[in-house]
Amino acid sequence: PSRPPPRSGGRAVDLAVSRAPDAAQPDRVAGTGPFVELHLDPGRTVAAMDAPVGIGGGAWAGRRWRLAVTGTRNHVGSTAMADRADPTLTVAYAILAASKEARRLGAHAGVGRVGTHPGTVDAIAAEATAWIEARAPRLETLDQLGAALATRIAERATRDGTIATLTAEPATAAVTFHDELCQRLGAALTGAPLVATAAGHLAAVLAPSVPTAMLLVRNPTGVYDAPAERATDLDCAAGVAALATALADLASPAALPTPTVQPPAPRCVESGDG
Repeated sequence: PSRPPPRSGGRAVDLAVSRAPDAAQPDRVAGTGPFVELHLDPGRTVAAMDAPVGIGGGAWAGRRWRLAVTGTRNHVGSTAMADRADPTLTVAYAILAASKEARRLGAHAGVGRVGTHPGTVDAIAAEATAWIEARAPRLETLDQLGAALATRIAERATRDGTIATLTAEPATAAVTFHDELCQRLGAALTGAPLVATAAGHLAAVLAPSVPTAMLLVRNPTGVYDAPAERATDLDCAAGVAALATALADLASPAALPTPTVQPPAPRCVESGDG
C-alpha cells in the first residue's frame, strides 16, 4: 500500500504490511507420513521440568517489522541539541517500546539489527533503520503489539520532526502440532512433558500439510542460536533414544490422518524464543 502524506510538521508513522508470501504447496508433501523433529529446546522449559526430553506440542506466532526513520544530517559537535532531528533517537525509543509492550502483552520482542547512514562517528545520521522481531502465543497479540508500536513511535517522531515508517512483514501463524501424534509420543515416552516453542521450526512449517510434532532436548542455559547453547551428552543420547522409540511406535500399522486445515494456537507451556 502507498504511504499516506506526512502529517503537519513533516512527521508521520505508517504501519504498512508487505505483500503476503506465495501460498504453500501442500502437493509437494502429499502422502508424507508423520514428521517428528528432534531439536534442542530453545529455552529452559524442559530443564525447568527436570526432564531430559520434552514433546513439542505447538509453536508461537511470529512477525517482523522494519522501522525506517529519516531525519536531518548534521554534525554532532556543532549542532545544538534543540536543533536536531536525529533518527537514531526515534529508533532507540522504538527498541525500548518494543520491550515494554511485549512484556505488557505477554509476548517476546527485540531488535537484532540496526543501521545508520552515513554511519560516520561525528555525524547525526540522515537515516536509521531497525528490525523488530516478535513472537507470541496468538497472532492477534502481535497485531496489538504492532499497533502499539506504531502509536508510540509516531508520538516520539513528533518531538523532533523525524519521519518514521513501520513496515510489517508477513506473519507466521501459531501452530498446534498434530494432537493424535502428540498423544502417541506421550504414550511411548513416559514422563515426557508437553511444551510449546516460541522459535520457528520445520515441524511448524509442515504442520498444515502433514502430521508433525517435536522432541525437545533439555538446554540448561536456555540460550539459543548462540555459542552458549548446550546440552549434555547424556541428554543428547536421551533425545536420540526418544526419537528411535517414537519412530518404532509410528512404524506400527496404526494410521494418522493428514490435517487439512491450519491447527489452532498452542495450548501448551511456553519454551523459549528464537
